[in-house]
Amino acid sequence: MISTFKTVQHTTLEKYLKFTDIADVLTNPVSLPKVSAPCFAMHALKTKKKGAIRLANSMRMLSIDIDSGNLELSAVSEMAEHLKTQCYIYSTASSMRYAPEKVNKNGEITPARVHGKRWRILIPLADPVFCDLWEYCQNKLIDIFSADDCAARIQQIMFAPNNPALIQHPDPLSDQQEQHYEYHIIDGELFTPPHDWVESCASEKQDRVELATKINTAMISRANNVQEGEFNIQTAEQALSAEMDTTSRLIS
Repeated sequence: MISTFKTVQHTTLEKYLKFTDIADVLTNPVSLPKVSAPCFAMHALKTKKKGAIRLANSMRMLSIDIDSGNLELSAVSEMAEHLKTQCYIYSTASSMRYAPEKVNKNGEITPARVHGKRWRILIPLADPVFCDLWEYCQNKLIDIFSADDCAARIQQIMFAPNNPALIQHPDPLSDQQEQHYEYHIIDGELFTPPHDWVESCASEKQDRVELATKINTAMISRANNVQEGEFNIQTAEQALSAEMDTTSRLIS
C-alpha cells in the first residue's frame, strides 16, 4: 500500500492505494494537465515532507523514470523482466509531447522540442525497507536502467498514469507531437532487495559512520589544542578540510 496525493501541490494524503489496485490505474489513466494530475508517494504516510519520511523510515515501493533513449515499450519491458519481480510500466505525461522553449532563472535557454518516448516503472516491495536501503536500491536501479537520478530522493513523488491532451502551440514543431500512452504489467512476486545489495548498503553505511567519527574526533581535538577564542568558523573549516583530505587518502 502507498499514499496518493490529489496533485503535486497538495501536501496531505488523499487516499491509500493497494498494490493490487495499481493495474486498474494503469488501465484507466486520467487525462489532466500536469498541475492537476494525481501523484504517488513511495511510502504510506499522510504527508510527503522529507523530515517526516526520514523519521518514519519505512519505504514501500521503488520507481524508475526513463526520460532518454526514446525506447520502445518492448525494450523497457525486456529490461524490467531481468528483475524477476512484479513491475508496472507506463508512459509518462510528457512522452512524445511538445515542450515549448524555456528560460531558467540564470538566463539559460532550453530549446523547444518534442520529447521521445518516456517511461515510468513502479516496483512494489514485499516488505517495507529503511530509507538507507531504499536509497541504495534506487541508485542501483538508476544505474541499471540509465534512469533519472531524481528518483533516489525519499520525498520524490511520481505522477500517476496520465494521458493529457496535446499542447496547442503556433510553433510548427508542435505538429510532430503525439498523444502517446502505453503500459505493460509484469506479473511476479513483490520485490525483495537481493542479499548482496543489503550487505553492500550496510557496508557503505558503516564506512560513513566511521568517517564521521574520525572527522568529529579530529575537530574536537583541534578545538582543544588552539588558544581560547581562536577556534572560529575559519579554523573549523580548515580542520575539517585537513581531516577530510587525510581520511580520503586512507580510504583510497
